[in-house]
Amino acid sequence: MKKKHFFLWIFFLLSVLAVVFTLIFFLHRPTEKVSVLLYHRFNDSRYPSTSVDSAELENQILFLKSMGVSFLSEDDFILLLEGKRKYGNSVLITIDDGFRSILTAYPVLKKYGIPFIVYINTGYVGIGEYLNWKEINELNNEGLATFGLHSSMHTNYSLMLLNEGIDKTIDFFSSDIIQTQKIFEEKLGTKAVSYAYPYGYYVPQMEKALYENNIKFALLADKLSHPYTPHNSPYHIPRIMFSKDLQNLSDEYMQQFLEKNVFEVHSFDPVDVQSGKEFKIKLESTVKPVSPKIQITLEGSPDTFELRCRANGHMIVSEENLTLLDKGARVRIVFKDFLNFEYEFIWHIRPFRN
Repeated sequence: MKKKHFFLWIFFLLSVLAVVFTLIFFLHRPTEKVSVLLYHRFNDSRYPSTSVDSAELENQILFLKSMGVSFLSEDDFILLLEGKRKYGNSVLITIDDGFRSILTAYPVLKKYGIPFIVYINTGYVGIGEYLNWKEINELNNEGLATFGLHSSMHTNYSLMLLNEGIDKTIDFFSSDIIQTQKIFEEKLGTKAVSYAYPYGYYVPQMEKALYENNIKFALLADKLSHPYTPHNSPYHIPRIMFSKDLQNLSDEYMQQFLEKNVFEVHSFDPVDVQSGKEFKIKLESTVKPVSPKIQITLEGSPDTFELRCRANGHMIVSEENLTLLDKGARVRIVFKDFLNFEYEFIWHIRPFRN
């Protein structure tokens, strides 16, 4: 009889410990995550790779509202980054390049009171199909739209890293920020506080110039992405791009994206590498990984391959070396935790030449 009671007590204690560890885990998971959505053109059948119809945009907004998410303005998002406000599961809508087709979608955004940020190339304003400064000011004064920087001439920094090297690229990037910020302030009467990397190309050395020029956060761009948690860098914020060609405008796709699990990343490496030099992939997270996978997609290729990897504590390390020559690569790390929740983290590696 005593033996039976002993095993019952052991079972009880193990059950209590399981509940405690589960509660600790859920309390440790980030409660704030922001799905940052990226658009370019609207109602433009000439460019299905970057265009979304107003009806499709409205369907997305209605679905997001039915999911109970909060729509953030630029100011809301900054308060979130600074830890001054919490919104739970939220969405930030962004539009790159500043094409005039924004005006055809604006009635939908206005109808539902949806704030959004437009990222402009100051060197293209008023040319061809781009918004002019009068239109930008009018939208800005309406109250829903805010504007941010997207470089002067949509520079391809990935090519510059290969052709000019990292030092010259960062010097040019820094000068371009100063120039575009000056024009922005002259035309809108205030400095921009956010930046969208042209083509989504980023290296960590860019952060200093952004910080020194009043930029509070900066955005990536990709067709494969995940929500953002404010625990991670404000200068490496993922966005998911939508368009007709990407075939990702369904409610099911949006729901899957919103429900992706996010986690705090202590470090991920590398982001920039010397062309032709071997390296390993590393990521350290707050979540202890189980069964990790490292998936690599080279730029310009539809194919993805896996690198053998291992988990060591909270660190994931590739067991194989990788070498990049003249093309960057997307890294996607997928793993599970001890409760079988799946996580992913995505970043891009840019090769450079000395």
